[in-house]
Amino acid sequence: MQFTLGLKQEADRRWIAEVRDVPGVIANGETPGQAADKAISLAIEALASRKPGDAVALLQSWIDADEEEAQEQRETGEILQRALRESRR
Repeated sequence: MQFTLGLKQEADRRWIAEVRDVPGVIANGETPGQAADKAISLAIEALASRKPGDAVALLQSWIDADEEEAQEQRETGEILQRALRESRR
């Protein structure tokens, strides 16, 4: 699965990134890339902190995606599965 990011620039010139696929994940940065990187890291942490069964089911749904996005989704799922395993140590 690809994360869906919302990006906007605030009046003070900070960039705000929101991961719409993971409720409550919002981060800011000096550039759009910095804000997005922080938000994606937070999303991975949030997914890893869920009940293992919930997170595994979500990851499996990404891995089992249709062929158009399958390779990218599998890679994302594998990265998140590694993060889950590492967080359990």
